[in-house]
Amino acid sequence: MSRRAVPLDALLRRWVGQRLITADQAAAIRHVEKVDLVAVPARLAAVEPPAPRTPLVIEALGYLGGVVILIAATLVTVQFWSDIATGVRVTLALVATAALVAGGLALPRRPAGLGDPVGRLAAVLLALGVAGVAASLALVGNEVLHLAGRDTGLLVAFGAAAAGGTLWWLRPSFPQQAVTVVALLASGAVLTARFDGDSSLPGLAVWVGALAYLLLGWGEVLEPRRAVFLLASVSLLVGAVMTMGSDAGLGLGLLTTVGITALAVFVRDLPLLGVAAVSAFLVLPTVVNTWFPGSLAAPVALLLLGLVLVGAAFLVARNGREGRRVETSREYRRGDRTFGVAAAAATVVVGATVIAGLSVLA
Repeated sequence: MSRRAVPLDALLRRWVGQRLITADQAAAIRHVEKVDLVAVPARLAAVEPPAPRTPLVIEALGYLGGVVILIAATLVTVQFWSDIATGVRVTLALVATAALVAGGLALPRRPAGLGDPVGRLAAVLLALGVAGVAASLALVGNEVLHLAGRDTGLLVAFGAAAAGGTLWWLRPSFPQQAVTVVALLASGAVLTARFDGDSSLPGLAVWVGALAYLLLGWGEVLEPRRAVFLLASVSLLVGAVMTMGSDAGLGLGLLTTVGITALAVFVRDLPLLGVAAVSAFLVLPTVVNTWFPGSLAAPVALLLLGLVLVGAAFLVARNGREGRRVETSREYRRGDRTFGVAAAAATVVVGATVIAGLSVLA
């Protein structure tokens, strides 16, 4: 049997293409193994020819076409709103939505992920289609069914979640996962607001859902983990900010900031660290002004903390330049599905119980 040296990257591309491993797992392997694999049987190492590439202009035209469809529908409805019958308004929205969804589904099916232009284009068109579903349902709720604002919001959120989930099942990709998760989080917020007037409870519902989503990503139930962590962290921040009208909400904001920062440091992920910085910028000034009005000690303590963090970042960067390699993305390749599902389910149950109890006491 003939043997020859085969680049590790070529093997990883083949395994990802055959969906034997995920893109995150391939990245982790590339990080650990810095050398080519040698003495691999040639028949096992034969790399499949790359899929034909879609010219960039075709991908750009697809994006432009989707945006033009939405703009055209918006202009028609805005400029001639009073002259158009309700049925025509709904029909225009449905036609635009159907065009976007049909365009996304008509593209060739490719492996999950956005590495291929066709996959990117299909994912964007389908995500725009979910937005079209939400707009169509908003028209139906307001113009046809004459629902109250919160009832219309519930119709839109649940409808978008159902549409996004269906498209996610038909064409798995992270954009479809993201729009589905966002719609589900919105559904929880609107449902909570519908049954209780406390403005902090919808934010708490978003926070609980985002934490459950993060735990599912940690357990590798949902992938890619890096993108799941990023979207979950942003959602946690949004939920925390929505609750910051009370002392308990300020505490939740601080907890969220500390948690996102700890996660970012633990997995050594720069985008997550950016979310942590935004969280600190939004939360810490409000906490200081609310809990320590007129106090000089709190701002000085924040200044010192900032200097310590900047100094630590400088030392890490300097160590990296001197050749002391810092392992990156170390925790993105490790997860326990059972733990992820159990922890996410427990989070939802406990969170729903707390929200129900607070709504009764309010």
